[in-house]
Amino acid sequence: MTLVQVSFFAGLFGALAWLVGDILLVGFAPVTEEDLARYQAGGLTNLRLALYMRSGADRRLRWGVWLAQFSIWLPLLSLYGLWQMAQPVRGLVWAGMLCLFIGFSLSPLAHGAFYVIAILGKAYCRDYAEAGKANEQLIEALNRANHLLNVTWLSALLVTCLGWALYGWAIVTDQTQWPTYFLLATPLVTTPIWLGLSHYIIRRWTPLFNGAALNLAWVSFYALALWLLT
Repeated sequence: MTLVQVSFFAGLFGALAWLVGDILLVGFAPVTEEDLARYQAGGLTNLRLALYMRSGADRRLRWGVWLAQFSIWLPLLSLYGLWQMAQPVRGLVWAGMLCLFIGFSLSPLAHGAFYVIAILGKAYCRDYAEAGKANEQLIEALNRANHLLNVTWLSALLVTCLGWALYGWAIVTDQTQWPTYFLLATPLVTTPIWLGLSHYIIRRWTPLFNGAALNLAWVSFYALALWLLT
């Protein structure tokens, strides 16, 4: 087994860890309109997200964060394989790899921000049920947590997508050792496919994969990369 294959195995195991982490943290049934009406409050920017994870046990939610937090080094190791498959490295690959490194590094904080909203959402619902009205301090805390999530999650997502776009362009312009058709296996292409499958098909049986489309794309990418290298 080569070091390139080892690095892609690291990426695959990391993607699986993040997939399980997403299942534990955000794998819940969608919020109903009845729930939105029951806990409605003025000034709350994202009530749907505040209610989304309220049914999750705290231990489950924590494990969802920890799995991602302590396994991010595995996807980072996979960058070695991507790097080696692009030798001799040119400017486009340099930029793409840098974006992927930054995007992967930003992801744990963005992932953990969901946990902050989850525990605040639980407190909001509990206080609402006891007092019969929304707690203004919890509304403010939820709004701040939602802002944190928006900044960290969107920045991690956009930088990572830019990295995959640049690396994908390098693939189709023969700047890597990958066959041109391997572009179709990159997460930028497969994430919308997994998003459609999880939203319209998989959720008929289970809500566990809600929000896990990007991680499913990671898993399929590393699995296909290893298959091509065998």
